[in-house]
Amino acid sequence: MLRGLQVSSLFSLVVLSVTATTAAAQTGMDSDKQSIQAVAQDWAEAFSGGDVEGIMGCWSEDPIMMSPGRTVVGKAAIQERFEEDLRTGRPVEASISFDEVEVAGDWAFARGVFQSIWAPADGGEVSDVRNDNLLIMRRGGEGTWKISRMMWHPASPSE
Repeated sequence: MLRGLQVSSLFSLVVLSVTATTAAAQTGMDSDKQSIQAVAQDWAEAFSGGDVEGIMGCWSEDPIMMSPGRTVVGKAAIQERFEEDLRTGRPVEASISFDEVEVAGDWAFARGVFQSIWAPADGGEVSDVRNDNLLIMRRGGEGTWKISRMMWHPASPSE
């Protein structure tokens, strides 16, 4: 009877430990997801404001951006691409939302939609731009999340 009680107590401790560990991991993952969403929102706000320094502060040191027909590798090249884009026009407002955010250690991905109201520099017609986005994020040594890879394409008209 004593042995049965010991086994039962040990089993209860294991279950409590696993439950507590799982809850702590979930809390940490929720915090990571919130941090990832905050970085993406900071990026969208900087882009909307034409703040290239703010945009680039959201990127890792070795980023890659893949857009339709063009892949840009490296932080300096990506900065040049944003400067080029912002010379042709400017988003009047921009937002990003996610349908899915998953975290695996120091890597994560976020899939969603970036939307902006684009005003061409030449005074042309303002347009509503919607892009499907996939961000791959990396947590740096200081614990902050940065955009490591960005892939996007125009969203389907039916979305």
